Amino acid sequence: MLNKIKFIVYLLSILLFINPTRINAQATGTGEIRGKIMDIETKSPLVGANIVVSGTKLGAAADENGSFCIKNVPVGSRTIKATYLSYNDQTLTDIIVRVNRQTEVVFELKPATYQTGEVVVNTGYFNQTPGSAVTAQAFSYEEVRRAPGSAGDISRILFSLPSLGKVDDQKNSLIVRGGNPMENGFFIDDIEVPNINHFPSQGSTGGALGNINVDLLRDVSFAPGGLNASYGDWLSSVIDMSFREGNRAKTQVQLDFSLMGIGGVAEGPIAEKGSWVLSVRRSYLDMLVKWINVGSTVAPNYADYQFKGVYDISPKNTLEILSTGGYDNYSTDNKVAEENDMTAFAHQDIYEQTTGIALKTLWNEKAYSRNSVSLTTDYFTEDYFETTTQRLLFKNRSKERTLKFRNSNHLKLHDRHSLEFGLEAKYYFHDYDNYYGSRQLTNGAVEPSIQFNKRMQEYKAGAFLQYFLTPISGVTLTTGCRADYFSFTERLSITPKASIQLLLSPVSEITAYAGMYSQTLPMVMHAQNPKNKELSDLKAEQFGIGYGYLLNVDTKLTIEGYLKKYKNFPMNPLSPSAFMLDEMQAGENFMGSYPNLVSEGKAQTYGVEVMVQKKLAHDFYGVVSGTWFRSKYTGLDGVERNRLYDNQYIFNLSGGYKPDENWEFSARWVIAGGIPYTPFDAAASAIAGTGVTDDAKTNAERMPAYHSLNLRVDRRFFFEKSNLVVYISVWNAYNNQNVAQYYWNLKDNKQKTVYQWGALPILGMEYEF
Repeated sequence: MLNKIKFIVYLLSILLFINPTRINAQATGTGEIRGKIMDIETKSPLVGANIVVSGTKLGAAADENGSFCIKNVPVGSRTIKATYLSYNDQTLTDIIVRVNRQTEVVFELKPATYQTGEVVVNTGYFNQTPGSAVTAQAFSYEEVRRAPGSAGDISRILFSLPSLGKVDDQKNSLIVRGGNPMENGFFIDDIEVPNINHFPSQGSTGGALGNINVDLLRDVSFAPGGLNASYGDWLSSVIDMSFREGNRAKTQVQLDFSLMGIGGVAEGPIAEKGSWVLSVRRSYLDMLVKWINVGSTVAPNYADYQFKGVYDISPKNTLEILSTGGYDNYSTDNKVAEENDMTAFAHQDIYEQTTGIALKTLWNEKAYSRNSVSLTTDYFTEDYFETTTQRLLFKNRSKERTLKFRNSNHLKLHDRHSLEFGLEAKYYFHDYDNYYGSRQLTNGAVEPSIQFNKRMQEYKAGAFLQYFLTPISGVTLTTGCRADYFSFTERLSITPKASIQLLLSPVSEITAYAGMYSQTLPMVMHAQNPKNKELSDLKAEQFGIGYGYLLNVDTKLTIEGYLKKYKNFPMNPLSPSAFMLDEMQAGENFMGSYPNLVSEGKAQTYGVEVMVQKKLAHDFYGVVSGTWFRSKYTGLDGVERNRLYDNQYIFNLSGGYKPDENWEFSARWVIAGGIPYTPFDAAASAIAGTGVTDDAKTNAERMPAYHSLNLRVDRRFFFEKSNLVVYISVWNAYNNQNVAQYYWNLKDNKQKTVYQWGALPILGMEYEF
């Protein structure tokens, strides 16, 4: 077994550290950069805009459709700049040009606010969307791909931002400003995808590993607060991803090997008017475990795919087809669970997919619209058993299907006035045949088991309107309102929002926002009990003010303070001190049996975030971020307590160094305050033979502080007609024992500790030909 492991490491080490002078060390090949340039607000093409490759004499001008193509660009990491009269310049970094390949980019320029004669002030490498908070962030494909500690997982790259809490390495759940993971939404090319992870948490957005291949990404944007009215049914954040187009000139193939699996990407043209791109991957850990014979260890089996097709019906109408999905399988037994300190063992088969079609229409230079129809299907077949006793805890036979329609429109009425409006509709047809075993609550009360077999056929309808006003130069006011109706509860929710953006100078700005937000409970919770129809929608009020300052064209400082106030969260009268939704997410994600819930839960989060981000202008990039925050709730007993996600403080330091086109070295270090937990009553637990928590100390104690260091080395090879990337990454490089949870071991009848991942080496390759 040991010899096999050594062979794998030795082979990849040879590929990584091979003498660069023997294989195009100077990166002498060339590739192409193609893309579009448009107005950030109206999406109309900027005909004649200039695009240049920094440090070269290469460039192009946009045609009547805003398209451009720059050929014979030297391979490696490039910076490109776009300029257009009366618009701010925009610079894109980390544009990786590869031998015999096309690289797609999209420029969205903002009309200039500060001008001197015919000279437009360059606002740098940061292009903020009008009306967004200063802490809204955007990442390019390359920034996602190379991030240490992410292994190509889109959710994990966001962990370097100050808005994200730190709870458990073994899950990629997004804890945004103290909120629950179920409060986040995901979109790919404006089509909603409820969960983008393998082994997803039902009714939430977290999971074990991401199931999106980053090689299909063009960019990712993340808004941690102050969401505009076009997004409904989320209380905390929205992650919006854009897939790139396939190669419109020729068919090409790429092979991948990484923690996410082994597979490939294929792409090519469609009748000279479009393109397609397809990614397929399968995990290899289960096969590797069998090969090297590691005893009782059981590895998961998972696979995923993504597809995007684009076809230009006309210069102003584009049809897009998107499909993404995954399959997950995991099966273990009591012996494995006891040997690995697992509180439960399970048999899981999960299938999830979303397929949609969208039509983008540019009506004229002042108006555009987008319409999409999609179908999401999630099938869960799961059985969970308690370790040692082997008692059935949870049986899940869920079939969730949702048909969705989304329409959004933008109309520029005048240079100072714009409207954005749209409609949404969702039709749910879900089937449940589930069982939830009896549970002992934190205060010792026992909740009985339940079993239900139910079909849910419900719908949601929504509409939104936003008005953008620029009363004077440098000031943008945004007001909006959203209305949402849910047939199951027969309630209409109205949520107004407003924000202001004030440009103090060409390099500094202030933004402020206030708004109300609403979110329905997961459908699986509504299905459990007819009385749950009486539960109110979750509500939140958000307030924030931020300051942004360009320290340099490639470096930006942002500071933001915020307040979130929650109400109408479901509470269990049998456990008045617990905040139910948080407890559900902290365990094995069992929805549980909750017969008599009340919508009386209240909570609030407040804090300050500071970040300095440097884009890759030459050979160095990095992010330094820190946050101080508090997240608390009030139980049914009237006592204010810490929420489970209350780290209190988080500090991140990440960055990288690229000495040349072949090598890249990067690292990320994070430290975060320990999260709250409820300790066991040791004496009562020993007598009962099971864990009995001390209800008087609910979330009163804290785990040790979390800290870890992630390292990564990338090596690129440029062959005559192909490209190869090899990388080695080490998570938790100094092997710190970060606590995941404390649990009561039934076999030994005492408390034990489950730790998060120790030092974990990650190896990967990408070969393009």
